[in-house]
Amino acid sequence: MDEDKPISRFAQRLVTRKLEQISQSAYDGAEGQREYENNFVEGVLNLTDRIKRPDLRRHLMNEAEKSSEYLRQVTQSLEGAIRKVVWEGPWVETDEGRTISGAVGQTHQGKYRSAEVSLYQEYGPTGRVAFSVETPNWNEKLYTHKEQAIFAARDTVQRSVERDRRPEQSVESDRKSSAEKYGGQDAPSNEIKPPSRSR
Repeated sequence: MDEDKPISRFAQRLVTRKLEQISQSAYDGAEGQREYENNFVEGVLNLTDRIKRPDLRRHLMNEAEKSSEYLRQVTQSLEGAIRKVVWEGPWVETDEGRTISGAVGQTHQGKYRSAEVSLYQEYGPTGRVAFSVETPNWNEKLYTHKEQAIFAARDTVQRSVERDRRPEQSVESDRKSSAEKYGGQDAPSNEIKPPSRSR
């Protein structure tokens, strides 16, 4: 679908009618201006989540922002915010004992972001997990396609696993004899040259 193509008059009237309904509903349930604004923003965002067509979703937001400066500010703050998680990778235990996973979230604008998720667990007296929390570290880069973000999330987790393995490898490589460290060999050479005599 051509994104620059204008939406139909029917769709425009539908958006106008829906916004009027949301505004009236927000006004009926509000006791003040701030509560009305919050209700209006929540109604618009809920309707946006239900709309599948990106062009219609953009038109709805553009029209709604004309009547609400507060919604425009909220929209700007939500531009890269995650609306929902759309993919979760398997949990991986690293050599350092960290438990990490990859995830992909969809933003309010329909783009995708990848994340590395850390799982922290606390164990109770019985040895069972008493408390656990997942902390996602979302990358700033936005992707148009979910597959791109999934690839980026897997790559991030793989690099973290490799980074956790590196210290052990470097420790092993540091275990050299003194002769090796300073450019010699482990075993001394059998041939010993006599010192040169100069007169």
